[in-house]
Amino acid sequence: MTYQQVQAALTAVTQVEREVADKIRVTGQLVIADTLSNGFGLYDQRSKATYRGKVADSALPALTSATMMKEYDALISVIREISSATGDEKETYELLELNPA
Repeated sequence: MTYQQVQAALTAVTQVEREVADKIRVTGQLVIADTLSNGFGLYDQRSKATYRGKVADSALPALTSATMMKEYDALISVIREISSATGDEKETYELLELNPA
């Protein structure tokens, strides 16, 4: 790698910091089950929140056999991304487990 490539890589790394903020358990309706792009959506009726994100490899078999609009218990990883340039925070979600409620 050249010096300029190393500098560019360091700049890219410092622009967005990712950290796993928490793992949460949610019971809700499965509203998105996209096995082609490994996406999920779960609507929690209690909190009125919808969690959308990627599916971990470990949860993919459960998602492929899941039924839309049925209730499931899910373990979701909440990943916080912080832009070091602006300080803006963004949360993304990853489905780790999916079980019938």
